[in-house]
Formats: sequence, C-alpha cells, structure tokens
Amino acid sequence: MENKDLAQLLEINKILNSTLDLDKLLTIIVEQAAVVVQAETGSLMLLDSAANELVFDIALGEKGEQVKQIRLKVGEGIAGWVAQEGKSLIVNEVEKDSRWSARADTKSSFKTKSVMCVPLIFKGKISGVMEAINKKDNAAFTAEDQQILEALAAQAAVAIENARLFKEVREKKEELEAVFKGMSDGAVMTNANYQVLMLNDAAWRLLELEKEQLLQHHFLDTLRGNYEFSVPLQEIINRSVSYEMKRREGKKYFLECATTRINDEQQQGLGYVILLRDVSEAKKESLLKQNFLSIISHKLRTPLTSILGYSAILMLDQKTKKTFSDFQSKALQDIDRQGHQLANLVTKLLAFTMVEGDVLELDRKVVDLKGICKEIYGHFHEAVFQKGVKLEVDASCNAITNLYVDEEKVKEVFFNLIDNAIKFIDKKDKIVRISGRKLTSEMIEFTIADNGPGIRPEEHEKIFQLFYQIEESFTGQTEGMGLGLPLVKRIIEGHGGAIRVESTIHEGSRFIFTLPAQKIIEFKTSNIYLDFGN
Repeated sequence: MENKDLAQLLEINKILNSTLDLDKLLTIIVEQAAVVVQAETGSLMLLDSAANELVFDIALGEKGEQVKQIRLKVGEGIAGWVAQEGKSLIVNEVEKDSRWSARADTKSSFKTKSVMCVPLIFKGKISGVMEAINKKDNAAFTAEDQQILEALAAQAAVAIENARLFKEVREKKEELEAVFKGMSDGAVMTNANYQVLMLNDAAWRLLELEKEQLLQHHFLDTLRGNYEFSVPLQEIINRSVSYEMKRREGKKYFLECATTRINDEQQQGLGYVILLRDVSEAKKESLLKQNFLSIISHKLRTPLTSILGYSAILMLDQKTKKTFSDFQSKALQDIDRQGHQLANLVTKLLAFTMVEGDVLELDRKVVDLKGICKEIYGHFHEAVFQKGVKLEVDASCNAITNLYVDEEKVKEVFFNLIDNAIKFIDKKDKIVRISGRKLTSEMIEFTIADNGPGIRPEEHEKIFQLFYQIEESFTGQTEGMGLGLPLVKRIIEGHGGAIRVESTIHEGSRFIFTLPAQKIIEFKTSNIYLDFGN
C-alpha cells in the first residue's frame, strides 16, 4: 500500500468520524470506497441476522433505489458467499463465476463486469459486506485494491456500529421523552448528583417551581425549601424509597413521591427517577375520616361512662339486696358486659385516630422493661387465674433493661398483641410467651408467641389493615373491629421499628417486632420465667 493510499484512508477516516447519522454515514462509505479503488459504483449491504439475509442499504447510481428492494440470503451470490465465509473476494469476470447472481443487474438494468467484495467485521462478527463494482477503464481489481478496501471496511464497520448505537440511544431517548410527556403523574429524571436531566409537564405543574430553581440546583435541596418530607432527607438520598411531601405554606398540599435509583451493571448509581402524584384530596378525605372517628369516639364515651357506672352500682345493689328478677339480673349482666365491650372498642378507635394522624407524637423516655412486664401481668391477671391462660415471660427478657419509648403507647402494643393471642387460642391449654433479644446496638426484637389456630399466609399482611378481620369460620370469633393490629403497627413504626408475623396453621403464631433500646446489658441467665408474684 503506497503512502498516497494511506493518506487517503486517513482522510476517509476523518470523514467517517464527522457524522453519527447512520444513513448519511453509509452513503459516505460507499462513495469513498468507489473513489479509493477507482470503481464505477458500489454498494453496501448490512446483515439482518434475524432473517439471515443481506439488505442493500446503499446502492449508488440512478437505479440505486430499485436495487435497495433486493434481499440476498447469506450464501446467495458473491456477496452472500463473502458474508457466509467471512473472506474477501475478487471476481473480474462475474459471468464466468458460478456464485454470481444477476438479480441486482436485472432489477437495475446495470451491467456488472467485475466486482470486489469484502466483509464488514466488528468484534469478530459479520455485520455486512461492501462491494466495489466495475474497475474504471475496464481494468481488473488487484490484491492491492482488496487490501485498501479491507482497510476501509475495517474503519467503516466501527463507524457504522457507533452510528447505530447512537441512533438506538437517540430513539430510546425520544421514546422516553414521549412516555414522560404522556404521563399524567409527574416524572423527573436526575443524574447521580440529583441534578435534573428531564422532567415532564405534569412535574412542572405539580411542583410549582421556577425552571431555574429546578435545573441549576440539587433537586431535593430545592424541594426542601418549599416542602416538608415525611422521612429524613438522608434516608431518601442513594436509595429507592417512597415518601410524602407537604407544602410548608399556604393551602394544604400533599405530593406522594417514589424515588427509584438507577444502577449500572456494577451497581454504581447512574441517577434517579422520581414519580410525583397529587394526593391532597385523598389526604383531605383521610383527615375528615379521622376527625369523624374521633368525634364519634368522644361522643360515645359520655353515655358509656353513665351506662357502665350505673350498671356497676345496680349490680352491686343486686348482690346485696337481690331486688331483681332472674330476667332482670341477666339483662343487667348483659348490659354491663356489652357496655365494657363497646367501651373497649371506643378506646381502640380513639387511640387509632390519634396515631393515624400525619405526625405521631411520642413522649419518649427511658423505660424499664420489667416495669412493663409487671403491668402486663397485672392487666391479664383475670385471664391467667380464671381462664387458665399460661402467660410466660422468657428468661431472655432479663438481658434487656431499658427501652427508649413512649411507655403508654408501647403498653398498648403488648396489651393488644397478648389480648389477641388469648382471644383467638382455641385450645384448652392457652399459652402465650414473651421473649426478647438484642438485635443491634440500637434495636431490641420482641416475640409474642401463642399456640392458637395460626394465620394463613395470605392473611399476614392484611391483618394489619384498618378494620380487617380474619373470617369468623376460621377464628371462631366475631368480637372486635380490626383496630388492634393497625394500632400496633402504627405505634411500632412510629418508633422506627417494624412488625411481622410468622405462623403455622393449627400450631400457633409469632408476632415479631422491634423497638429502640436506650441501654443493653448482656449477662447469662438460667432458663426460668420471671416471677412477678400475684
């Protein structure tokens, strides 16, 4: 290869690198191929690997468009042979070569005399073939021409792949933009530093911020000036998480947000997609519901206080004077029992409306676990001594001294879980056991286990929903309104903990939850139960 040929190839390489427009690039390649080997015309066929066919992407000349309609099977014609074998080929008298296919000539009314065909190879795979057709002045293609065309083909294969990748990226970007624009929810895409790359019209409308505010600063920092986040900002950054934003000033305005982190193959963060939805109306309905429940609860408490107070006096009077008939005595007992049941439900309903608010107010302090256990034992004294319930506090709890919690609310957690266990155990020997262990330096894990009927797997998540109850045919119970477990879940999560249930049908259930620890002291204990006395 002469110096002038090398210089020409270098110049062609500059031209190939000057554009990423695939159609334009293919035309340039074929034109330069014809020039560099002094051919009358040329063509370029790309491989359709799915159909195993060569497609005429570019064919020079007046009939080029007609030729582009032709597809050659791999192995068909000279070009098909080159694609199949991956080898270059010079045929200076095509009519004498058995591999020659005249379909293109017939279609274009062009007379092919000689052809030089080389494969386009990228990363060891055939991506197409390039042809130079009819050497000028009726000359023959030479080995030197083949060497030059192969060098050009090597450059062209890389340039074509780069252009193809750029085209795919551009098309994907256009598709993404179209999806973003068409979404009814707000959508924001940022880089790894939370700088906005793209956002749709719905996001502009929902966020009510100036363009300069969003595009020139850290996205979350910008929002923090106008909105309160339902979770700490450090818990959102670098994670996929759902949260809520509340406008700081003006009319109450709530946005439900979901941040998804986008990672590369090495799990390194590339950026984030943030979806936004206006939930102000839903929040308004929720607040109205809470206020309604709270009002009803308070309104019911006043007459209930009178009913329970007078029923207690009448029952005491009946015991001393026996002034009621048997029917009246039975009615009075029923009034008292149902009154206490209603009072219990009202108490739970009132408690739930309190913790269902936007912010759960916690009066945290250092609390002695043994003190809570003693109150638990006293609270269920009647069940233990009159209903034959075996309430056990495992020796593992001896290693836990203090918790850092709202004492009254945490008592509600224990009371509700143990009360549920006792209420639903269907065996003669009712056993409820409390155990605990140090999970981390900050959290204690408690388990309340029973030997009841168990809970089906499909119910494990549902039982924590407001007003949900497992069907009566399975539990044998109709009492309650499905308030206890939602209350428990809200209190635990308000303390930064979590709760789950593990269960085996006909053998029992284990409610496992975590609470924050102020101080943990570890020491070995014998396997005995704490004795709090009668």
